[in-house]
Amino acid sequence: MDNPVINFGTLGTFLGSSGLSSVQNVVATNTIGKIPTVYNWNFTIRRDVGFGTVVDLAYVGNVGRHLMWVRDLNVVPAGANFASANIDPTNRWTSGSAS
Repeated sequence: MDNPVINFGTLGTFLGSSGLSSVQNVVATNTIGKIPTVYNWNFTIRRDVGFGTVVDLAYVGNVGRHLMWVRDLNVVPAGANFASANIDPTNRWTSGSAS
Protein backbone atom coordinates (compact mmCIF):
# COMPACT_ATOMS: atom_id res chain seq x y z
CA MET A 1 0.00 0.00 0.00
CA ASP A 2 1.39 3.38 -1.00
CA ASN A 3 1.20 5.88 1.87
CA PRO A 4 3.23 9.00 1.05
CA VAL A 5 3.87 11.49 3.86
CA ILE A 6 4.59 15.17 3.19
CA ASN A 7 5.88 17.20 6.11
CA PHE A 8 5.94 20.99 6.37
CA GLY A 9 3.93 21.65 3.23
CA THR A 10 0.89 23.78 2.54
CA LEU A 11 -2.39 22.86 0.93
CA GLY A 12 -1.34 24.89 -2.12
CA THR A 13 1.80 22.79 -2.66
CA PHE A 14 0.17 19.48 -1.74
CA LEU A 15 -1.24 18.53 -5.16
CA GLY A 16 2.01 19.34 -6.95
CA SER A 17 4.02 16.94 -4.79
CA SER A 18 5.54 13.85 -6.34
CA GLY A 19 4.57 10.36 -5.26
CA LEU A 20 0.88 11.04 -4.68
CA SER A 21 -1.64 8.57 -6.01
CA SER A 22 -5.21 9.15 -4.87
CA VAL A 23 -5.71 11.33 -1.82
CA GLN A 24 -7.24 9.44 1.10
CA ASN A 25 -6.79 11.87 3.97
CA VAL A 26 -5.19 15.25 4.58
CA VAL A 27 -4.19 16.24 8.12
CA ALA A 28 -2.84 19.70 8.84
CA THR A 29 -2.01 21.66 11.96
CA ASN A 30 -2.42 25.29 12.81
CA THR A 31 0.85 27.11 12.16
CA ILE A 32 0.01 30.10 14.38
CA GLY A 33 1.49 28.19 17.31
CA LYS A 34 -0.99 28.89 20.10
CA ILE A 35 -0.79 26.34 22.90
CA PRO A 36 -3.91 24.16 23.33
CA THR A 37 -5.30 24.81 26.81
CA VAL A 38 -8.21 23.42 28.84
CA TYR A 39 -9.53 25.25 31.90
CA ASN A 40 -11.57 23.43 34.58
CA TRP A 41 -13.22 24.97 37.60
CA ASN A 42 -15.70 24.11 40.29
CA PHE A 43 -17.36 25.93 43.15
CA THR A 44 -19.20 24.13 45.95
CA ILE A 45 -21.11 25.29 48.99
CA ARG A 46 -22.09 22.68 51.56
CA ARG A 47 -24.41 23.65 54.39
CA ASP A 48 -25.75 21.67 57.33
CA VAL A 49 -29.38 22.80 57.66
CA GLY A 50 -30.08 20.68 60.72
CA PHE A 51 -32.14 17.57 61.39
CA GLY A 52 -29.41 15.40 59.84
CA THR A 53 -29.73 17.15 56.45
CA VAL A 54 -26.85 18.53 54.40
CA VAL A 55 -27.42 20.62 51.26
CA ASP A 56 -24.81 20.88 48.49
CA LEU A 57 -24.86 23.59 45.85
CA ALA A 58 -22.22 23.17 43.14
CA TYR A 59 -21.17 24.70 39.82
CA VAL A 60 -18.75 22.87 37.52
CA GLY A 61 -17.41 24.24 34.26
CA ASN A 62 -14.72 23.76 31.67
CA VAL A 63 -13.61 25.46 28.49
CA GLY A 64 -11.00 24.71 25.84
CA ARG A 65 -8.99 27.25 23.90
CA HIS A 66 -6.90 26.71 20.74
CA LEU A 67 -7.66 22.98 20.64
CA MET A 68 -6.57 20.82 17.72
CA TRP A 69 -9.34 19.66 15.40
CA VAL A 70 -9.63 17.82 12.11
CA ARG A 71 -11.64 19.11 9.16
CA ASP A 72 -12.73 16.49 6.63
CA LEU A 73 -12.08 18.00 3.20
CA ASN A 74 -13.96 15.17 1.45
CA VAL A 75 -17.11 15.34 3.52
CA VAL A 76 -20.35 14.09 1.96
CA PRO A 77 -22.96 16.88 1.97
CA ALA A 78 -25.90 16.40 4.33
CA GLY A 79 -28.72 14.47 2.64
CA ALA A 80 -26.59 13.35 -0.32
CA ASN A 81 -27.03 9.69 0.67
CA PHE A 82 -30.75 9.98 -0.07
CA ALA A 83 -30.57 11.91 -3.36
CA SER A 84 -31.76 9.88 -6.35
CA ALA A 85 -28.74 11.01 -8.38
CA ASN A 86 -26.43 9.24 -5.93
CA ILE A 87 -28.10 5.82 -5.96
CA ASP A 88 -25.67 2.97 -6.60
CA PRO A 89 -27.07 1.00 -9.58
CA THR A 90 -25.11 -2.12 -8.58
CA ASN A 91 -26.83 -2.34 -5.19
CA ARG A 92 -30.13 -4.15 -5.66
CA TRP A 93 -31.56 -2.87 -2.36
CA THR A 94 -31.29 0.82 -3.34
CA SER A 95 -32.09 0.56 -7.05
CA GLY A 96 -35.82 0.20 -6.44
CA SER A 97 -36.12 -3.52 -7.28
CA ALA A 98 -35.98 -5.33 -3.95
CA SER A 99 -37.17 -8.69 -5.24
